[in-house]
Amino acid sequence: METYDQFSINLLESQGSITIPSVKVISDNVNIWENGGVVEHSVTPTSIILDTQSEGVSYIIANQKLGQFINLNGFFKEKSENKDRILLSTDLFAGGIGEYMCPDMLSLFYKQGKLAKLQFTITNPSRIVEFIIPIFDQIEVTPKEDDSYETKVKLWHLMCVIAISKANGIRNPTQRQLIETIMKRENMTEEHLNRVNNNATSISFMPPADDRKKLRILYDMVVIMIAGGQMTDEEKGLIGDIAYKFGFEPDKTLDYLMQTVFNEM
Repeated sequence: METYDQFSINLLESQGSITIPSVKVISDNVNIWENGGVVEHSVTPTSIILDTQSEGVSYIIANQKLGQFINLNGFFKEKSENKDRILLSTDLFAGGIGEYMCPDMLSLFYKQGKLAKLQFTITNPSRIVEFIIPIFDQIEVTPKEDDSYETKVKLWHLMCVIAISKANGIRNPTQRQLIETIMKRENMTEEHLNRVNNNATSISFMPPADDRKKLRILYDMVVIMIAGGQMTDEEKGLIGDIAYKFGFEPDKTLDYLMQTVFNEM
């Protein structure tokens, strides 16, 4: 069970004012809940902007595909704190059914002060639209100024497969063996591995020029994910994020690669 930062109960700022900084986040794990179950899931990276003003907090969701489930922009005039969340609302004690597809509430969940999840609650129709913000144990790499383009791509490739193997915190023996196989195939050395594991300065995004090579990186990530045995939303979200950065449609690309890997097993 997820554990989030805790707040004292402070309904409608009755115990003091609540400050919510304006923020822009990107979620690569979107769930649409109806009747207690997820009816739609997406790993397409989606930008959400919260803008704090004197009258309240506005939001913008930058993903047109989600317009069939929720109004993509709106405004909350009320703020509360309630145990594990900050709660924004339009009229907390009004009851009844709100405007069609307009969120009545937005719950903000934080981990160590960082926004980790947003849940929009809609009463008409009854629906929750949930955005989970990825918080990965980022693997960082220090590029050398004299690194060739090929070396930088290798480091990025290796960073991706190691990141997916660490997404659940435990890397099993099969995943370790697969990483060794990938390293041999791509002519990666122990020096590459040490630089990925031990350095602390982030490498810049370095995609291959060839789409086939991009798909190879994503394919390797899917293989590592499946070998881990869990295939969590966090893992799928990470792969979807890389696919998006490569210029591919995340959901379709992930579905295609997963089916390809399963067919080869």
